[in-house]
Formats: sequence, C-alpha cells, structure tokens
Amino acid sequence: MFHKAIINKITVFIKIKWMLKIIPLFRFIYSNKPANVYIMLRMIIGTVVHTITFTIILS
Repeated sequence: MFHKAIINKITVFIKIKWMLKIIPLFRFIYSNKPANVYIMLRMIIGTVVHTITFTIILS
C-alpha cells in the first residue's frame, strides 16, 4: 500500500513534468523551423524512454 502511494505520487509528478514540457514544445513547433521539430522529437523520445525505464525499475 505504502509502495503504491509512492508510485502514484511519482506518476502525478511525471504527468506534471510532461505538461510543463509539452506546452512550450508546441509553441516551439509553431515557429515552423525544421530544426525545432527535430529537437522536439528528440526530447519526446528521450522523455518516453526515461519514463518507461523509470516505470520498469519501480515495478
């Protein structure tokens, strides 16, 4: 139960971090530079990989 509560807090924290990352990223895309799209894709892939790794370690 205690372990589950910690995981829930971490999940909420990750979601908040995602929201804070995604909002500026969309503004970044709309400035319409191919380089920005490339950077954004790298950031998203990095975050996804990080989150998955993190989840596997916890479970």
